[in-house]
Amino acid sequence: MAYNTIETAKAIMETDISIENINAARSIIDISSDYRWETITITDKKISGKGGEHFLHLNSPIIEVTSLVMDGTTLTVTTDYEVRTETGMVKILSGIIPGNDNVVISYTYGFDENHFAYKAVREAEAQLALYLQKNPTLSKEIMWGSVSLMYGDAHICALLLTVPKKIAFTTI
Repeated sequence: MAYNTIETAKAIMETDISIENINAARSIIDISSDYRWETITITDKKISGKGGEHFLHLNSPIIEVTSLVMDGTTLTVTTDYEVRTETGMVKILSGIIPGNDNVVISYTYGFDENHFAYKAVREAEAQLALYLQKNPTLSKEIMWGSVSLMYGDAHICALLLTVPKKIAFTTI
């Protein structure tokens, strides 16, 4: 599913853009960025605890941890653990108890529509979709999976500049 609807793309670019070109633009963004820009909920992710460790490395940015259980005990935020939202890490203050699938966490990560990065990605997707619509041969090649050509197209590379990369986002 694209970040834009036909209506939001039209509002950004002030012209009609087809859903096929919007979806093709989404695929380009997905290939060029490690992030997925929508909000995703992970339920009951099991992690095996290793002695001496304090950090759980999760997807980022974390929006909310809804449940964290270690060895059958429900942990409490600030008392038992800290959430480092931008880096996607949870620090267990007392350390992680060794065990097989003994840590179970449910959390939400990603970017909501109000996040500045999501807005930038939505605008880049609309711009890419319009560029593809104006260049139908290129659009068809991308829809057929010939994504290597996008790196040789200066316009596509320029339109992708506003899409944060994982290494760049942590420095913003």
